[in-house]
Amino acid sequence: MKISDCLIEFVTGRISYEEFGNLLDADPEIWREVQSLLTDEIIADPQSPFWTAKNRSVLEANSFSVRAAALAFGYGNYGQMMTHSLISDLVEYTCPGIQRRSPPVQSAESVIEKIGLTYLGGREVDSLIRSIVCDMEANTAKERMRLIKETLCETFHILPRRKPVWIQEPEWPMGTNSPMQFICQKQTGELVCYTFMDVDTGEKRIIEQLY
Repeated sequence: MKISDCLIEFVTGRISYEEFGNLLDADPEIWREVQSLLTDEIIADPQSPFWTAKNRSVLEANSFSVRAAALAFGYGNYGQMMTHSLISDLVEYTCPGIQRRSPPVQSAESVIEKIGLTYLGGREVDSLIRSIVCDMEANTAKERMRLIKETLCETFHILPRRKPVWIQEPEWPMGTNSPMQFICQKQTGELVCYTFMDVDTGEKRIIEQLY
């Protein structure tokens, strides 16, 4: 059975609790897909590897509704953790070999805003930003934020006191091996030109935005 990308990303920690919650609110089909993983065969088989005491008790108490069971855990950190565990158990049982990982609490966008790097972003680099944010681990939340900021500044070759002031959404370009380095911006009338340079090849690229 094919599992949708958003469930795989949630189970493997590639999207945050925040992002997954937003997806659930926007698309009720996700809950229906999760429910479809709890088949009649699993429910009828008490020896199924899926039936840990935790899964059995919470699902029986909620008439085998996965959504109701997840909501019964609450909305705090414990509820998020238990919901992830329950959905991960179902996905792993259906598709053995998937490696679960705890998701970050906040989305990459929220983290970027919190650390003051909202000028980073764009179609060519968003997946890289998400990967850095999701993969960063540390002993404390404060240390994690510090490491994320340092890694992003290094990865994007940020120069001191030099950052683009976008008039539209960020469009940071990708270079040969890493994001290009921002050099300068110039406004002519309603046109703003942002100059970037590939640190490996020296190639320059201009991104244009209009007011």
